[in-house]
Amino acid sequence: MTLIPGLFREKDTITKAQAARGYKPRGMKGFTALVVPLMNRSLKRVDELSDALESRCFHSKRRYYYYRQTLANRDYVAVGIYVVLAGVVLFVRFEARF
Repeated sequence: MTLIPGLFREKDTITKAQAARGYKPRGMKGFTALVVPLMNRSLKRVDELSDALESRCFHSKRRYYYYRQTLANRDYVAVGIYVVLAGVVLFVRFEARF
């Protein structure tokens, strides 16, 4: 969750840099001109973060948990409600196509 505000800051920086160069984004070409540098910078940031974590001995070892998590009845009810709602939304959305 902490990386999402960073993405918005990067988007603003890229947009301002492109505007300073006189670039006016239009349509899908403008979207691509924004997404490609944004993804490039995001991948670089993730690589730097993984190097930093690895240098501090945060390895992907097997994790041990003190208790086993189980699903309660209310969890099954919640999943059922979500499935029914998703079905209703899909039915309403594509009703005209049947």
